[in-house]
Amino acid sequence: MINCLSSSKFANLLFVNVQIENVNAIALFDTGAGMTVISKSLLHRFCAVPEKETLRAGNNNGMVREFQTAAIPGIRIGDICVEKCKVLVTDDADFAHSDESGRIFPAEMLLGWDVISRYRWSYSTKDESLSVSLPERTAEHLSPEIKHGPVVSPEYAGRCFSARVDTGHTGSILSASWYSRLPDIHYHETEIAGVGTSQYKRIPYVRELQLRFQNQTITLQDVDICDKLYGQSEEIEALLGYDFLESRDWLLEQAFRLLP
Repeated sequence: MINCLSSSKFANLLFVNVQIENVNAIALFDTGAGMTVISKSLLHRFCAVPEKETLRAGNNNGMVREFQTAAIPGIRIGDICVEKCKVLVTDDADFAHSDESGRIFPAEMLLGWDVISRYRWSYSTKDESLSVSLPERTAEHLSPEIKHGPVVSPEYAGRCFSARVDTGHTGSILSASWYSRLPDIHYHETEIAGVGTSQYKRIPYVRELQLRFQNQTITLQDVDICDKLYGQSEEIEALLGYDFLESRDWLLEQAFRLLP
């Protein structure tokens, strides 16, 4: 299978190489985005125009905006081709980020759960590869709890909890329900970024959080605690960023499975 992982680096995030109408582009692998999002300049590069239809969508900051939409005839990723995909269109400025090393955000597109959930993905840390293939099950059979993104049930201090995995974010976030569970809570000033918005807030966080998941111990560092996880049901107690999967091999077919 073709390795669709891009060599582009930005923090700890994963990027994939895509092709739309013979135009090559880089997309962020983002299980936290309900729909695929592309920049206006990328849309113009393959000579498409936005539709009249608009959709309202929100981000992790709770900001709700109206987006133009566009119909994409096909997106090629590795060995597969995603046909007839509706995407959200946003301003180029929404992709204008830089990380702590000064690297510029390399993507012009967020590959969202609407596309990711249709396929089977396999990631290898050693080989630095991400492959995609047809799934054993179709996306039509998505259970209600994972229609908005993959859900996992890690264990903390002997108790399991439900969390959604958001690979579009570098770090993890806990809900307010964790206040009574954590022994040492500190405060810091941090940037909360999303499509179309970025803000600095003084928020509580825990310096280290040790979880058990599928017989592996996962230690997260500097995990923020937020009063509200926007867009999530009450059952979801955390949004786990890519720090939850970092340096691990995994398989994703609607649900994540860690590989030995």
